[in-house]
Amino acid sequence: LKYASSLRRMLQSVMGSFVSLFWAFSLLVFVFYLFSIVTVQGMINFLDSDKGALADDQLREDVRRYFGSVPQAMMTYHMATSGGNDWGQYFDVLAATGRQNAAGLF
Repeated sequence: LKYASSLRRMLQSVMGSFVSLFWAFSLLVFVFYLFSIVTVQGMINFLDSDKGALADDQLREDVRRYFGSVPQAMMTYHMATSGGNDWGQYFDVLAATGRQNAAGLF
């Protein structure tokens, strides 16, 4: 019975922390969403500008692959922050499109 009481207390603590976990996850998704909207808009402006028209094909493909839509940009930010991919490869793409876009990664 001594162990059942300890187990019950631990389970209640874990269950009680789910609300905090939900709000932390929601805030993280919201931050990724906001940064993704700003980044995608910056990428659209870059591709529509003269600088984007003169960019090489590899850069334009990378921009579309990593930041072509809001869900793609959210996944890119998630992978950069969680260790899925090195943030340096995304920074290189953003830096090639302009300093204001690269500043969004930080």
